[in-house]
Amino acid sequence: GKNSNLVVNGNTRINTGHGFVDIGPQNGAWSHFYTDRKRYYFNKGITVDEGLIGSYDEHLQLQTAGKTRMILMKDTGNVGIGTNNPDMKFHVSADVVNTDVARFTGANLDRGLVISTAASGATNDAHIIYNADVAGGFHSWRNNNTEVMRLDSTGNIGIGVTAPLATLDIDGNLYIRGTDAGLVINNPSTNQMRVGTNGASDYLVFATDVDVERMRIDS
Repeated sequence: GKNSNLVVNGNTRINTGHGFVDIGPQNGAWSHFYTDRKRYYFNKGITVDEGLIGSYDEHLQLQTAGKTRMILMKDTGNVGIGTNNPDMKFHVSADVVNTDVARFTGANLDRGLVISTAASGATNDAHIIYNADVAGGFHSWRNNNTEVMRLDSTGNIGIGVTAPLATLDIDGNLYIRGTDAGLVINNPSTNQMRVGTNGASDYLVFATDVDVERMRIDS
């Protein structure tokens, strides 16, 4: 342009005795930088005006200290952290024993992680929500955007209940299948109590020590 201090027609090579850099377009679509060195070194940060960084026909890798920390696969678009061969859209692997693989934090009271099988923007599918609030935290399982089960910060599980009052709190029927199936209530310091059916017979048994019948309700 008219304000340029240096105009070069053709490619330019800069040779310092340690290596060279060739600067100039090699075709009608791209502008090129070539060098015989292993890498380019920039002593300052790099700002990309269009915000686009990509690879030509290789996997895109983010490295520190010469080691790949994150990879974006060229064919599948899978992203890997801690692995160079991610087999799904987002694959995180930790190679250090007893180390958290991932941690999610936030400043809001209802912060959390949502895992959904629904399409983007849809709510009518299965969800697993890991959330934290003022009272602690909870895990929530949802279907069609309706919570069906919750594990709260005290260890209580609610099925159809959002504020379980016991280790297992169910709003609805409990269906137990199987021959000799039943509900066993165990106190480690005393004996067990069992409530259930007795084989193929059509009656309900109340027993202690699991199998010592104390009361029966027949058909």
